[in-house]
Amino acid sequence: MATVKFRIVLLYFLLKYLILYVLLMFIRQDYAFLRVDKLRSGGDWYYYMFMFLFLPIINMVLFSAVVYFSFKLKNFIAFVALIGLVSLAEYLVYVFFTSQKYVDEYGVYNGIIGILLFILLFYRQIKHVYQVSKRHQET
Repeated sequence: MATVKFRIVLLYFLLKYLILYVLLMFIRQDYAFLRVDKLRSGGDWYYYMFMFLFLPIINMVLFSAVVYFSFKLKNFIAFVALIGLVSLAEYLVYVFFTSQKYVDEYGVYNGIIGILLFILLFYRQIKHVYQVSKRHQET
């Protein structure tokens, strides 16, 4: 079994959306969310935090346990399929809350960032799941 700390899985979701938001700021050339000096009231701060944290928190609640426990699988194909299903479900959640289109390019960016960051953060654990699966198949 690969050992993954639950807080790293939570960090994965936060980092993914932070990177996505920065990328979208550059694509749209809209840096309004960086202007925290314009936030005056508690309502302004609430709106600001809601806009930045809503999707990461929803995804953490829905998918963090699934991602965490997926590393305990002993079958690499099942692991990859489960992570693929989580990625698809994340895309659907993103599109549901942010877009009125079925295919959303920002959702695709979110998926690509998610996959790359997942590989970057969990490379050793993915390799370990692969090795365990390989040994399990040999026996």
